[in-house]
Amino acid sequence: MRRHTFTADGTCPLNTSGGQLSAGQAGAAGGFLGLVETVRQLTGQTLGAKVHDPRLGLVAGYGMVTYDRGVCSGAAVLGK
Repeated sequence: MRRHTFTADGTCPLNTSGGQLSAGQAGAAGGFLGLVETVRQLTGQTLGAKVHDPRLGLVAGYGMVTYDRGVCSGAAVLGK
């Protein structure tokens, strides 16, 4: 039996906006989409699936167009 689930209503919600399948990559000018989604979840202003009572959000990015060189990466933890 799995202990945690990654869906929006699970114990460890992950990629609640759908992830970066067609947007979000640095070359697509969508690098702030993860940050925007995290702020929306924490403030209760979601456009889609809502996380129940979020307290913390982790935003991570790996950017610049030169992916193979790790030119830029970063992470931030946001809280209410």
